[in-house]
Amino acid sequence: MNLFHSRQQSLSPEDASLAQALADVATIAILQQRDLGQEQLEKTQLQRALSSRIVIEQAKGILAERWNVTPDAAYEALRSYARAHQLRISDCARHIIDQTLDTDRIPRT
Repeated sequence: MNLFHSRQQSLSPEDASLAQALADVATIAILQQRDLGQEQLEKTQLQRALSSRIVIEQAKGILAERWNVTPDAAYEALRSYARAHQLRISDCARHIIDQTLDTDRIPRT
């Protein structure tokens, strides 16, 4: 901590103590802000993951029903298709739900 004064003089012990207390409060505020930012980032990531998982589960259900297969088999087919086309599974799932991906193009595993 650096303290400056307009005149050349020593700080009194009370002034030094007050300055240290203010510096401590500022440090705590900075650390709390970082924690809040990290919490917000984690919350956003968790929400994104949950949303992605919901979309994937819906697409699995669609494929399982159309193909009369288990949800696990539907997921494996979805995952294989996504990998083969260098796409995220959630993007493929969204296209299945939106009916912009013909499910006949997905090889059954």
